[in-house]
Amino acid sequence: MTLVTCLKVMRGKDTVSAAVVLPVFLKLFRCQDKELRKFLHGCIINDLKDLNKKSKNNGINKKLQNFILNLL
Repeated sequence: MTLVTCLKVMRGKDTVSAAVVLPVFLKLFRCQDKELRKFLHGCIINDLKDLNKKSKNNGINKKLQNFILNLL
């Protein structure tokens, strides 16, 4: 949980790009810890909303779509 919180803070300060953090969050979503999954879900949704708030960020959206398709 501490690692995810640190990554969220670093993402909030724009130290780490979304293309790096979001795939890690999606991989961690497989964990059995319900609180961690709930926290990850909130982080992923909020980050995607913030990325596409002003205008659609097609580059990152395509990368994330490809990553999710590879997971399936």
